[in-house]
Amino acid sequence: MSNIVSALVQKRKVGSPTRKAILMFMASCASDDGTGIWSSKATMARDLEMGKRTVQVSIDDLVAKGVESEVGTRRCAHGFTVEYQMNLDVIRALEPTNPHDFRKGQSEHPGKAQGQPNHTGARDAPVQDVHPMGVGGAPQDVQDVHPNPIGTIQEPPPRRRETVPDLEAEKILDAYPPDRLRGKAACLAQIKEALKDGIAPQDFLQAVKTYATESAGFTRSKVCFSDNWFQSRRWQPYLKGRQVDREQSVGKQAEHQALLIGWIRDRHSMCKHIAKNQVTALLAAELVTVAQVCAVGLYEGPN
Repeated sequence: MSNIVSALVQKRKVGSPTRKAILMFMASCASDDGTGIWSSKATMARDLEMGKRTVQVSIDDLVAKGVESEVGTRRCAHGFTVEYQMNLDVIRALEPTNPHDFRKGQSEHPGKAQGQPNHTGARDAPVQDVHPMGVGGAPQDVQDVHPNPIGTIQEPPPRRRETVPDLEAEKILDAYPPDRLRGKAACLAQIKEALKDGIAPQDFLQAVKTYATESAGFTRSKVCFSDNWFQSRRWQPYLKGRQVDREQSVGKQAEHQALLIGWIRDRHSMCKHIAKNQVTALLAAELVTVAQVCAVGLYEGPN
């Protein structure tokens, strides 16, 4: 493999990405003088993921243009393989991929050519006498070193990401009933998304506290786990200013109370699912009597 030939081919235009890939492959097989290329076309086609016919036609085009030449054959397991040589002078004469790097016929080593624009940002400045090893009183000669360019471009600092503080989200989630917490990461993501949409943290926190108070004592069949509650945005009716939603919630609560009253009066089998705090609320509102509650086995008497 020759890095010299590969670097030369890399900086020249050959008119086709297919031919360029094949020429780069052959450069990786060549010696520094461009000789000693005998990789088979089947190997090139396999490694470059091309058809064998594509490789054959492209190499014939490169030979016709004088970029490379056939210099003989070498025996192999399947007969013989054609040996090629890359004509470096012809390749150097090709159009460069970046005309600002160097001109045709000039040296390709890095450095500023005469008449070429200055892209380094350094100003003309006198050289400094600097010892190679940084010590004084030594017999070695000094070197001419240019000072650091004044126009060095500084990279901008990384942009600060504007994120909702995790502390606010954690505080809101902590207000949810602990026995119904599930999927903490998903809950925090939903809370942060809502805060980014403009929901005030204090309003969000109050909504969670209100729901936790109203749902205290719910049976297992009526609880809502936190991941579902935040995902379905069930906190919206509890936000300040959502009077319509609150009225709908109150209406649903009245309907639910009427359902419970009907169960108790009819001594329905569903009475066993009524929670203790719900019975207390019905008695306090005088919607049912103690006798009715005792009849269905829900009243345990005063503590």
